[in-house]
Amino acid sequence: MSDNFLIQNMRYSSAGYSLHEVTKKVISEHYYPNHKDLAEMLMNDHSFNKLKTKIRELNGLSANADYIPNSNSTITIPTLREYQFLMLPLTLNNNEAVLKVDAFILGFPILIGQSSRPPGKEEDGVTAARDMYCYKMSKQEILAKFGKRDIRDSDQFENADIHFERFEEMARTFFSQNNIKLLKPEFPEDLSEECYTEKVPEPVNVNLEGNIMSMIDHFRNGNGENYSNYDLTTAVLCHESTIRFFNEIRARFVDEIKVRDGKINNIKLYTIQQPFYNTWADRLQGLTIALNGTWAYEVWITDYKLEKDRSYNGKMKIIIYDHFGLDNEDVSPEKAAYRFDGFYHWFALQHWEGFNEIYKPFVTVIEKELPFRGKL
Repeated sequence: MSDNFLIQNMRYSSAGYSLHEVTKKVISEHYYPNHKDLAEMLMNDHSFNKLKTKIRELNGLSANADYIPNSNSTITIPTLREYQFLMLPLTLNNNEAVLKVDAFILGFPILIGQSSRPPGKEEDGVTAARDMYCYKMSKQEILAKFGKRDIRDSDQFENADIHFERFEEMARTFFSQNNIKLLKPEFPEDLSEECYTEKVPEPVNVNLEGNIMSMIDHFRNGNGENYSNYDLTTAVLCHESTIRFFNEIRARFVDEIKVRDGKINNIKLYTIQQPFYNTWADRLQGLTIALNGTWAYEVWITDYKLEKDRSYNGKMKIIIYDHFGLDNEDVSPEKAAYRFDGFYHWFALQHWEGFNEIYKPFVTVIEKELPFRGKL
């Protein structure tokens, strides 16, 4: 996630644009153009140098660079939310500054946790994830990759309808079911209690065959936009791996908020084991082909209030991301997917240069907002 910032109207020397002046301008004109006093205070905060370092990284500058080349008319900068994360913990020295930070910077939602990889990107936050782009392989390269296959002839290879037909046939036959009965999940508002699935069965019905058909259709027609689906979200929320993930987030949040005496502006929930969906039941029912291991997560506080009696309440939104796309490793001979023709057809649709990147992988989004309460 990043933004662009225009710098061509700034003064520059023979060495280029001053990175120090550019960083000041980014804060005052891009992040907080309507809050001059706040912007000036932030220029003296520890995060100013962090922002300079991040701008160097995003624009391929050396670690000690003080100038941006004159040839650059725009630079890449962190988004506002990424900048806010750089600011934590806050070190502004007076109450007035803190109040302004609370009012302007930490307005809801507040990002309090995220994975090391952002959705759709590698860990550097810039490079497209390995399964999110087209390799532009030749027909010969793809056929060689699946060399032991009884591959169709060239006319069928170049026919997208054939690929989609075989892809759907595989997904419907081997990797999805409809009318699946799952135990209803419960997410207690009281953070001292763990999430769980109902002990007394109250089955929730989901159709994961319908979901995977929708995902394939989205792959064909969606131009890479994000994807969400009620049945998929419901199945994920019922899953034991998701329950474990939510419980760890809630437990870590309780610990962090106690240590910080109820202040949430510098909580960071990192290194939480992400959920995965690859049991035999997941494979047969349709979760594995839709998600398998997940790529990224975010935890947001969308509302929060600390009461005088030291009780607190609010809302937390947890978002899980994965990619509907294949990379080379996904279909290597060592992987089970290599043995199913449908994955060859999927791979060809995404990576054959002749399809000219028409069929785009996309980010799948699972999200749940949960009310919470507790006491310090």
